[in-house]
Amino acid sequence: MTEQTGGRRVVTNIALSLDGRYASPDDPLDMGWVSDEGFAKWLVGVDKVVLSGTLGEAPWERATVVDRRAAEVVVDLRAGEGGDIFVPSSPSVIKALLAADMVDRLAFTVFPVFLGGGPRLFEDGLPAGRWGLAGQAAGGHGTLCVVYDRVC
Repeated sequence: MTEQTGGRRVVTNIALSLDGRYASPDDPLDMGWVSDEGFAKWLVGVDKVVLSGTLGEAPWERATVVDRRAAEVVVDLRAGEGGDIFVPSSPSVIKALLAADMVDRLAFTVFPVFLGGGPRLFEDGLPAGRWGLAGQAAGGHGTLCVVYDRVC
């Protein structure tokens, strides 16, 4: 695992189907099968760093657009002040940070649905690592939230 500085953890959060997918097979960007109004309201009120090579400026409040690799941005954020670096529902960023061995906490909400195809979060070639269960909770409609911390 890449050495962490500044005490800031990289915490990811993503919804997965029971068959391990984060999007439907018809549209890899569609996460319409997941709805969370509380999360949407929270997201409006926090500072955000948006990784994009195509946006000139963010169409969202309290957002800064950065055209750099996710791992480079995290190194800079870890060197600064603040709390955890939260990466919500961005499979491309989460995949890049997992590949760079820079994730400290993995949080999943597992929905009791089979999408029957579509992209998966975990691909071959990730760095080997051990994870310990940090928490779990059953949610409404059969969802299960699980949180794993990196075991160093």
